[in-house]
Amino acid sequence: MPNVNVQQLVSLALIDRGLTFEAAHDFDRMNDPAVQDIRRRIELVYSPELTEARPARQASRRRAPGPLHAPGAWGKPLRCDASGHRRGCGGTG
Repeated sequence: MPNVNVQQLVSLALIDRGLTFEAAHDFDRMNDPAVQDIRRRIELVYSPELTEARPARQASRRRAPGPLHAPGAWGKPLRCDASGHRRGCGGTG
């Protein structure tokens, strides 16, 4: 799978008037002279404002307090008592 970048994706989208997964990962398209011509004209410019910007619905979103992993998830193995009474341990929990 080729390494893709923003310039490549924008070039493909402009030429094809849209972008598909197949086009974005096509080795032959990476060497297409038309795509390379447009790709050379695209300049990425860093913008601190856009980097820090958040949609209004996310501006004040905070993670709810609680465990990072649910019981039984990676990093927090599920432990059963001797009688097996815990959900997921084969008991009736």
